[in-house]
Formats: sequence, C-alpha cells, structure tokens
Amino acid sequence: MSKKLIAVASAAALALTALVGVAPASANGAIAITGNAGGAGTTASPYTIAVPSNNTIQAGVNAVTVTISGLATGDVVRVDSTGGFKLLTSLTGLASTASALINVTTLGTTTYSETTTSNSNIVLYAYTTGVATGTIASSLTRTGLSSTNSVSIKGTAGPAYNMSTVSGVPTTLASGATAAITFTATDVFGNPVENSALVTAMATRNVGGFGTITWDSTAKVYKSTLTSAASDAFVWGLAFAAADVVGFAKSKASASGVVNYAGDATLAAQVATLIADYNALATKYNKLVKKSKRVAKK
Repeated sequence: MSKKLIAVASAAALALTALVGVAPASANGAIAITGNAGGAGTTASPYTIAVPSNNTIQAGVNAVTVTISGLATGDVVRVDSTGGFKLLTSLTGLASTASALINVTTLGTTTYSETTTSNSNIVLYAYTTGVATGTIASSLTRTGLSSTNSVSIKGTAGPAYNMSTVSGVPTTLASGATAAITFTATDVFGNPVENSALVTAMATRNVGGFGTITWDSTAKVYKSTLTSAASDAFVWGLAFAAADVVGFAKSKASASGVVNYAGDATLAAQVATLIADYNALATKYNKLVKKSKRVAKK
C-alpha cells in the first residue's frame, strides 16, 4: 500500500473515531436519602424508617428527606415510590403537635414530577405506614440525555399499641400448675411489633403470676408461663404502656381474665402416682396368682 493510501486510511479512521467517539455522558439526577434509621439503600440492605406512631410526620423521625441533585434548568424530573411509601413536598404543619388530627394514610402521592427552572436541588420527603420494602427512584430527561437512579427502603413497625391473639390461658388451673401463654403485639397501623423491649419488660398484674416474657423468633410470638399459686379462682392480666393516639381507635394494650381453681396440682400428681403403682402391682399379682382378677384403677 502506498504512503498516500495509508495516509487516506488513517485520516478516515480518525474521522470515524471522532464521529462515534465516546458515548455522550448521561444526565445526573443523583438521589440521596437522609434521616433514615439505618441500612445502605441496597436491595440486600434497604434504608429503614419507622412508621408514624403519634399522628405526626417529622423528618428524621418517621420521614426521610429525598434530595435529587445534579440538575440543570429545563431538566424533566420524575420521582416514583413503591412499597407503600408516599412522597410529600413539604412537612409544614405536620409535626406541630402530637395531637394534630392527621390521616397519614391519605397524605402524599407515589409520583412527583417537575420541569426545573434552575439548577437547584429538588427536595421531597417520604414516609410509610407499613413494613414492606419499597423503592424511591428518580428519572431525569435532559436534551439528548437521560438517567435513572433508585434506592431501596423499608418501613419498620412503630411502638406496641395493641395486644392480640392471647392464647393458652386455661379456664381452670390447679394450685401450683402452669400454663404456657403466647400473644402478639401490633403498632397503631396493625404492623407486627417483634422483639420489643417495651413488650418483654411489660408490667404484669395478676394473682397467679406470669414468668419472664420472651420473644420466640421462630413462632413470631411473645411467650410466658402462668402459674397458679392460690387454691381459688384468680384474675390474670397483661399490659404494656400505650397512650391513645388522637384519630385512631383506642389502644388495646392489655388483656385479662379469670382462671377457676381446679384442685391441688401436687395432690393430683401424688394420686396419679399411687394409681400407677397400684396398677403395676395388680398386674404382677395377677400373673402370680392365676385366679386373681385384680382390676386396674383409672
């Protein structure tokens, strides 16, 4: 190949490189979450934020701040939330008093859009009333360019508000006998409250006596043991502290009932042992004395 042809080929290659070059940079629209209770924003480790518990919404308490940055005038920005998370443009008036009548289940939207008129950041707020994992995503369109950014975020239950599904309490119990008790707890929105120190350290009020309350992570229930210490009927009770929240159904933070006396457990055990001993002896006697027909006791 002549030097002239080589020069022409090189020039053509340079021209082609200039044309295809490096793909144009994408728009920015980076998304940042602040005020969360933990997590890294990934699917494996989502950001976390507690659900509202006192009928108010406050940044850094039960709402995260969502900041979209790297914007330019004329950018078309859209923010979407999933998993039950709601977007708000302002928190003004939502955290003035704990007793403010706010229906937080209807506040906000799952989609926000704006065409920017400056290079300033867009600031929104997000909250949830559930414990599902969702996403908050931003998409940006700029002349010839676009970008999408998203983070994962999860709600965590608020403090215990209702006691539910108390099971295992017997109608009768012998003196000294025990019964295994289980129950669950939910927050003001019905989300399960798991392994709460407030619940496990709850005050107990009863005659028979509850043992230590523990959390069973496998069965997802709180557990305790009820012991009858009296030769009579007795009242049992469980309760944890939960102030009623204006705008919600009154808290059901306690449960109680009556257990009737069913005799002395120690005496009953002794009688059962004597009967078993008698039956064993009767069986042996019947084998030794062919005509004997000792009848086993029941």
